[in-house]
Amino acid sequence: MLTTEYKDFLRKQVELGKNDIKEGKVFTSDQVRMYLKQKAQKVAEENKKIA
Repeated sequence: MLTTEYKDFLRKQVELGKNDIKEGKVFTSDQVRMYLKQKAQKVAEENKKIA
């Protein structure tokens, strides 16, 4: 199951993909996973600060 955030991210990547391929910025699935992991860590840290 994909989360809706991940689906939105992939949808944006597809839309941006045409431009990114021209510019040479193509994301691999590993890079997507790393991005989401870093984003999740940032959110977790912000939630700790608030709590």
